Amino acid sequence: MPFDKRKRLSSTPWTILDGTMILEVPVQKGKIPEEMLDYANEKKVLIRDENGNVLNPKKK
Repeated sequence: MPFDKRKRLSSTPWTILDGTMILEVPVQKGKIPEEMLDYANEKKVLIRDENGNVLNPKKK
């Protein structure tokens, strides 16, 4: 029987999800604006392209 994510998630309401939030975007031709990267870092969202390249590495 194939696994259906929608059924699984809808059957567990009020469940708090845990893990890394990842925004996957197409491969970028140009640079992403610095303020957008800062905002994503502030909200702890990892931005990566579909090839797996991280576009907002953590700043030291």
